Amino acid sequence: MNLRMQGCATSVKRSAIGVPGEKAVDSSVEAQSVTVVTDDGVTFKAISQAIQASGKEVQGGEVISDGEENKAN
Repeated sequence: MNLRMQGCATSVKRSAIGVPGEKAVDSSVEAQSVTVVTDDGVTFKAISQAIQASGKEVQGGEVISDGEENKAN
């Protein structure tokens, strides 16, 4: 994802906050990343679609569950 300025990061963060089951969202221009903590039933696809609705392209991600990492595309 290309977060050029804090306004972009804020827009993406607001989009992810609207996903039912979202618990916490953090975005970083410096790291070019967004971290979303959710309830167990929330899918990567739901988060990805919400972020894409903000006009940003999701280039990949990681789903971390029960201490295990899984690549999600």
